[in-house]
Amino acid sequence: MLKKIKTEEDVPVKAKQPDLPEMKGPGIEKPSFPDIDAAAEDFADFHQRRKDLKAGEDEAVERLVAAMTDHELFVYEFEGRKHVSKIITMKKGKITVAVKEIGDREHE
Repeated sequence: MLKKIKTEEDVPVKAKQPDLPEMKGPGIEKPSFPDIDAAAEDFADFHQRRKDLKAGEDEAVERLVAAMTDHELFVYEFEGRKHVSKIITMKKGKITVAVKEIGDREHE
C-alpha cells in the first residue's frame, strides 16, 4: 500500500509567537548598535541604487541587441565617450552582450 506524502496544505501553520515588549534584559530584547544601523542604511541605499541602475542597463541591452540584430551583427567596434575604442560582442542563441576596451590596433 502506498503511503500518502504530506504537502504544505496538510501541515497546519503554527501562529507566530508575539514579541513580549514588557520583558527586558540581556538575551531577550533585540540588540541595537548605532554603527551597524548606519552601515546597514548605507548598504541599503547602495543596493537600491544598484537595482535602479540594473533596470536601466537591462533596457539599454535590449535596445542594443535589437539594433545589432537588425543590422545582422554579432561584433561591433566603436569609439566610446572617453575616446577609448571598445568592442561589443553578442553571442548567438543567448542575449549575452560583452563590452571590452581594446588597445590601439596600430601598436599591436
